[in-house]
Amino acid sequence: MGTLLVRNRRYLGFAMALAHTVQFVYVVLFPAVLDQSLDLLTGVFGGAALVLMWLMAATSNDVSVRRLGKRWKTLHPIGVHYLWLIFMQTMGGRLGNEAQSDFLFAFVIPGLLAAGLRIAAYRVVRSRRSG
Repeated sequence: MGTLLVRNRRYLGFAMALAHTVQFVYVVLFPAVLDQSLDLLTGVFGGAALVLMWLMAATSNDVSVRRLGKRWKTLHPIGVHYLWLIFMQTMGGRLGNEAQSDFLFAFVIPGLLAAGLRIAAYRVVRSRRSG
């Protein structure tokens, strides 16, 4: 299963970018339909996440990887971690709402576990390089 996901990661990334682009349209249009304004923080930080996501999608091909070189290896990890941070802030920030807490824990707990695994893996690689 893991190999299948790794082999198709570009397609999964494109699918995520498409789904979040549709969500972006909803987030922008919904307040306008209700004659409300979009929250400034949502617009700025969520907008930055979308720009990073679109940049990652646009550069997820062999030609871009070769042309961007080290910059590609900077863009994608920063983008992935920023998207994770926005996701965790959005889900974790709503945990106080009792009606949604159980549902949100199903997203927050795996997100925190994933962060812990990433940190542990980083430390193992770092200790191997220095040792």
